[in-house]
This record gives sequence, C-alpha cells and structure tokens, in this order.
Amino acid sequence: MLAILAARVGAVVSIAHLTEQLWRDDPPQRARATLYSYLSRLRKIFAATAVSIRRRSGGYLLEADPLTVDVNRFRELVSRARDGGDLADWDAAMALWRGEPFAELDVPELDNLRTTLDAEHFAAVLDRNDALLRRGEHTRALPELHELAERSPWDERLAGQLMLALYRCGRPSEALDHYRRLSTRLITERGVEPGPELSALHREILNDAPSLRASSPDERDGGPVPVPPRDRTTVTPRQLPGDMPGFTGRQTHLDQLDRLLAGGDRTIVVSGTAGVGKTSLAVHWAHRVAERFGEGQLYLNLRGFDPEAEPLSAADAILAFLDALGVPGPRVPPGIEAQTALYRSLVAERELLVLLDNARDAEQVRPLLPGGDRCLTLVTSRNRLAGLVATEGARPVALGEMSELEARVLLRARLGSERVDAETEVVTALIQHCGGLPLALSIAAARAEVDPAASLAPLLRQLATAGGDFLTLDDADPKTSVRSVFSWSYRCLSPEAARLFRRLGIHPGPSVSVTAAASLLGESVDGTLSSLEELVRAHLIDRDPSGRFTFHDLLRDYARELAADTDPEPDRHAAVTRLLDQYLHGARAAWMLWDNRRSAYRLPEPAPGTTLDAMSTAEDGQAWFNAEETVLIGLVMLAHRDGHDAHAYRMVRAMERPLEWRGRWIAWLTCQHIALKAATRCGDLAAQSHVHMFLGHADLRRGRYPEAEDHFERAIELSAEVDDHYGLAQAHVGLGMTFKRQDKIDLALEHEYRVCEIYEAEGGVEPGYLFALNNLGRTLALHGDHAEALRRCERALELGVEHANRRAIASALDNLGFVHAQRGDSRTAIGYYERAVAAEREFGNAFNEARTLMSYGDVLCEAGETTAAVDRYRRAVAIFDRLDPDGSQEADEARAKLNLLGGGTDDPVLETATGGESR
Repeated sequence: MLAILAARVGAVVSIAHLTEQLWRDDPPQRARATLYSYLSRLRKIFAATAVSIRRRSGGYLLEADPLTVDVNRFRELVSRARDGGDLADWDAAMALWRGEPFAELDVPELDNLRTTLDAEHFAAVLDRNDALLRRGEHTRALPELHELAERSPWDERLAGQLMLALYRCGRPSEALDHYRRLSTRLITERGVEPGPELSALHREILNDAPSLRASSPDERDGGPVPVPPRDRTTVTPRQLPGDMPGFTGRQTHLDQLDRLLAGGDRTIVVSGTAGVGKTSLAVHWAHRVAERFGEGQLYLNLRGFDPEAEPLSAADAILAFLDALGVPGPRVPPGIEAQTALYRSLVAERELLVLLDNARDAEQVRPLLPGGDRCLTLVTSRNRLAGLVATEGARPVALGEMSELEARVLLRARLGSERVDAETEVVTALIQHCGGLPLALSIAAARAEVDPAASLAPLLRQLATAGGDFLTLDDADPKTSVRSVFSWSYRCLSPEAARLFRRLGIHPGPSVSVTAAASLLGESVDGTLSSLEELVRAHLIDRDPSGRFTFHDLLRDYARELAADTDPEPDRHAAVTRLLDQYLHGARAAWMLWDNRRSAYRLPEPAPGTTLDAMSTAEDGQAWFNAEETVLIGLVMLAHRDGHDAHAYRMVRAMERPLEWRGRWIAWLTCQHIALKAATRCGDLAAQSHVHMFLGHADLRRGRYPEAEDHFERAIELSAEVDDHYGLAQAHVGLGMTFKRQDKIDLALEHEYRVCEIYEAEGGVEPGYLFALNNLGRTLALHGDHAEALRRCERALELGVEHANRRAIASALDNLGFVHAQRGDSRTAIGYYERAVAAEREFGNAFNEARTLMSYGDVLCEAGETTAAVDRYRRAVAIFDRLDPDGSQEADEARAKLNLLGGGTDDPVLETATGGESR
C-alpha cells in the first residue's frame, strides 16, 4: 500500500483503486476495514516525520516532498547529470538502486512501474557509461560493463561501450572478439548484422583510429589520458620452409595461382595425390609472392595423413599460430572460440600469407582461415576440400601428375639433356613407371646419377622388378606406384644406410641431427654420417643449410613401415630408448649450462649406444635448445604415446625452465599437462609433486590465486609423502609468492622461513637456498624489517659469488636495491640496480631484467633523476612488449609510469635482461 501511495506522491489514490491493486479480483469481506488498518499503521510510522498520509475526497494521498521518494530522487539526479555531466550526480543516482524494484510484491500497477523503471535505469546506466568514457574513466567503467554485457548480450550500444573501454585499457583484441561474438549471434539467431554505429567502431578499432583516444579535463595535468598503444603483436613470423632448389615445371599451375592472387581471391586449395608435389609447388610459389605479404608468413603442417599420429586439431593449430605471432600462454584465453577470435583479430588487418600444408578435411582448416581480406591462405591436401570451395569461397587448383614434357624437363635438369634425349623411349617408360610424380622422378634421377655414364635401360629394368610385389602408399590413388620407386632406391642402399633409413622413421622431426641419427643406430657419429650422406645421394633424405637432415612425409611413412616389417620389436624399442635418453640428457645438460647450477635431481645412465651432444658453455646450451626445441616437444608426445612415461615427465622437467625463459608458454603448458598424465600413470609421486608446482606457477602468473594455492598445497602433500625436501621447499616457495602477490605478507613470511629451514637442515648448499634467502629478504623488507632483510640478501650475494651462480647473483643484486630503496637510501639502491640489470642481461632472463628496470626507474624518480627514469621505463616497456605482444599487466604498469613522466613509448630502447622474485 505504501509503494502505491509513494509512486503517486502528492496525488489522491481512490479506495477502489487501492482495493483492486492489493487484492485484484478477490478482495476480503472487510476490504475497507483492512485498508483503514493498514493506513493507521502507516500513519504511526510517519508520525514524527515530514511525511503524512491524508484523507481526501474519494481516497488517500501521501503528502511529502517528492524528492523524499527514491524514484523521484533518481529521476532528478539523472536529469541533472544529463544536463551537467557531473559524475557525482550519476554516482548518487546509481547508489539508489539496490536490486530489482518491488521484487517481492505482486501488484499490477507496480509490475508496470517496475518495467518502466528497469528501462529508465538501463538507459541511465548507458548514459552514465558514456559520461565515464568521455571523462577518461574507462578503467573504472570496465568491470561493470563486463557484467552488464553478460546480462544484456543483444544491446549494441552497450557492446560499443564495452569495446571502447577494452580498447582504451590496451585490450583491443578482446574488443574485437566481443564484436565478432555479437555479430555471429545477430546473424545466426536474428538474421541481421550489427548496426552502422557498432560496425564503424569496429573499423576504427581495427585501424587504431586516433579519434578513439580519451581526454580528461580533470586529470592532474589537464592533458590527454594516456592510452596504451594497440596490443597488436610486434612479431613478424617468417615460417615458410626453404624453397626447393632446382624447382622445375608446373608453369601452368604457377600462372593459375598468379591469376587467382591478382583477382583478389584469398583462399586457394591445391589438391592432388601423395607425392605429386603439392607442398613443393605451394612453397615455391609462396616464396615468389612473399614480398607482397610484408607482415609475415605463417606455415603449419596439419599432418592430415600421418599414419603414426592424429591430424593436428584446429585447437592445437590455433595455439601454434598464436605462439608464432608472439602471444604467450598466460595471455591466451581459454576455449577454442576465444582463441580463434584472438587469432583472427591479430591477423585481420595484416598482410599475411598463411600456408596450411597437408590438410585432412575442411573442418580442420575452417577455424584457421583469417577473417580479413588482406591475408592469403594457401591450403594443400590430398582431398579436394569441396566444403571450403562451396562455403568459404576457396578457389581450387587441382594438381595431377607431371606431363611427359614437364617430367623430361625435371630429368634433364638432374641428368643432363644429352643423356635424357639419347634414350627417349627408356625415359618415357621411366616417367610412366614413376606415375609422373615429382618425388618418384627425383628418386629415380638420384639413382641414375650414381653412374653418369651408364645407360638408363638397366635401371629401368631394376625398377620394374622392384615394384612387382608392392602396392601404393596411398590406397585412395592405386594408379600411382610410388612405393616401387622407394623400394628400388632402398634396395640399392648399403645395409648400414638401409638400417638407418628405417630408424629415421622413428624420429618425430621436423629435422634430425647427426647425433640423433647415431643414437637411433647405436653407432659412432662418423659411421652414421657416412650412411646419412649415402641417403642424401639417394635422394631419400635432404640436408638443410644448418647441417640437419629432413625427408618427405611419404618417405618417413615408408621408413616406418619398413621398420615394422623388418626390425624386431626389441630392436625398435631399444632405438627409441636411446633416442629419448640422448634428448633427455641433452636437455638437462643444456639447462644446467644455461642456468649455471648443479643438478637438483639425478638421471639414470643413458642406454648403451646413446650418443650425447657435446656442450661446455651457457651459449652452447642455449644454441642446443634453439635447434632442438620442436623435436623435444615432439618426443615428449611420442614418449607418452608409446608408454615411455618416465622419459616423458623427466624430459619435461629438463626443458621447463628454458621454455619458460624463452616465453614459449603454450608449449610449456602443453608439456606440463602431458608430464602430469605420465607421472600419474607411472605412480611417481615426486614427479607429480613437481608438475603440480609448475602448474601452480602457471596459475600464479595468470592471477588465478586459488588455483595456484591448490596446486602448491598438493605439491606439498606429495613431496612430504616421498620425503622430497627439494620439492617441498619449492612448493613452499610457490605458496609464499602466491600470498605475497595478494599482499598477505605475514602468510608469505611463514612459508619463506619454512623454505630456509628446509635448506638449512640439508646444510645450506642447494642452489635453491640462495633464492630462498633472496625471497625472504625481499618479503622482510616489505614487512619493514630492513636490517634482517639486508642480512639475508647480502648472504645470498656472498653464496652466489662463492658458487659462481649468475642467476642468484642477479637476483641478490636486485633485491639489495629493493631493500635499500625501502630504507630510503636511493643512492645505494641505484648502484645495486645498475649492477643487477647488467647481471640479468648477461644471464639472459629478459622478464626479470624488465622488472629490475622498473624498480630502477622507481628509485631514480625518487632521487629526482627523471630523464634517467624515463630511459629505464622505456627499456622495460620494450622488453615486456617483446615478450608479451598481446599486452600484460607489467607492460601496462611500466607504460603508465612512463606516461606520467611524459616519456611516451614511441621510440623504445630495445634491449634484453632479469630481476625480482626467484624460484
């Protein structure tokens, strides 16, 4: 009753209307008496106030200042805010809302009023959002905009506000993703496209339009609000494989590709049978037109027809491309839809060439197609991919066997015109027997090159004889007898080279080192190199410019089949074990050299016959990872798939730090999850503890503190169960870092003291003790205990020098700078930070270098050295952006500090190095 009267404050409400609203069609027998009872109670409540309920002819009214009713107060504040743009009025209006109006009342008049008020409130919220954005308050507006967008997913004005706020907060990829999802919903569920205003905003974000920048008159300097530059990746991928030397023929198809490109087509499918030269043609043509796509070239083998592995999923392919575009794991959103949106946002307005090799079907390719019209996507497949042609507008290029003329050109290039023209009929038969396939023709030519003076007729007879008992590699295309060509060349190998060829089928690729080949054979490097050279001469494998070896996927398949048919299973298992041992020990040795530390764990001795790579310096270790990183990831998957679980999780442990330091977040996370599965399947509790610890750090980096705590606590439980003091200490380190990030300093100190106690009980000789001292010192400084903080950090520096541990030295110098800055001794802090930056750069951990530069800039500001501070912040921004081109919290913080000093980031100093917390 009060609500009805208040909604009409100052107006008479009839008794009949009150009765109808309160009881609808079923009033009680004494309805009027009940109304009087209600009125009497309300009058008592308002007896000592300026509000009264009075009897008037025909009914009752609530007599009061209209603005004492919150609905009227809300409307007044909104009107004033719209006229004057005062954020205080907007805030006061919004504060009057504490939920749904009349939520517990079932009254017709109030139901209608509720609808009206909801519409007024939503309109006011949108107007207030505009006011916040006009005033440069995008950071403040963003959380509520996210919440509102979830509740009102169809509203385009709200979507535009959210997109603009995201853009101004340095997150344009998320803004573009939101537009894509709304556009998809509108088209698929309502049959309409986004309106012109939202579409225009989308284009402006894509173009990084200056008009989107905010300005705020009430900022301290009265100037523009600093907006981080667009988070478009700065990485320019150059992933095309090397062009095939001596490529000949296919001029008709090259001309067709040129015409399609000139005509504006942006998706091309090159299809044909195995061995017909699809990849060679695509790569050769891609190199010819690469200069038109100056913002990079992406390449991926989708493994559509690999008999030993599943085709690459669209989800994994998207992650690989995000990785190639420089997006680190912590910045990759969960879910294939969001990841696809991020990928398309990154490439939408870039001139990129995307080569998708060996696709199985249209569904594997469709999510990888860029959304913009400046990218070219070139797909190769044994299938025609009619779905892409029908629904995505792809243009087909069918590649058949070479014509006799093209095949003769190829053979002339390999064998010489005089030799080919001298035996016309034999060459014709040879071309027919090779099915016009470039791969088969090249292998046949390689065999003929062994004896340049010999007639080709005997070789043709050998080929015909060799092919009698073999079917084709691709049962879908029985007319090609390429296996007979392989067999012919294989049977001409020495026993040692033939055995090596079979063994190479085990290796996951994409390239093989001499030492890996030696481990597969269990032989010396010199003997293995001789066999590798024989395989190169036979055109069964190729040597790349770096001295590593590659071979065609059909030949790899053939090698695997030969091994399965020829070699006993124990021999194959031993070869895999030697290969895994070589890479496991190599990864661990490279890490130890890079990190300049002694091993915290032991490995079993490698199997007899394993060849280990020679490394002696930190540079050797880094170079080894540069060359073998992709192979390592493939071997982790192979080991887990084939039941070598101990190798799988040990290899992940050996490579996890280098992957982390190099910013390979996606590969890092993928390997950690494989390691957890492998360790669980093995029942190795210590290994499970270790993986939980690293997954905790992954969640910590992404700000997922509850999840991080769960992983670290599980690691503590498992480490205690197996009495692993090192694992226990590291898990406590993680919990300490987690609490420190949440400003729970007392809890952080509990865990960091516990870490020191664990190492001291073991004699204080573990490398981890140095970092425990550093972490404890930093946290003590935050707690205000500067004297004890200095003692701990100085001891860490002494031990770091004593043990020649570069990483610990860099961390101690950084923390000593921090402690002295906390004490107010800026001059001493500056000296330590200068030494820390140099030490971090020498060690090569760029993320910590950037963090040290941030702290260095802070203390320079306090000392009044603004120009020097700007220089340090610029260098930090450059490093953070290089490590995390999609934007990071650290980069935003550095950029904000730089902008406050008026430094800007248009011309950053590009350098590298480390600092801060250690683990």
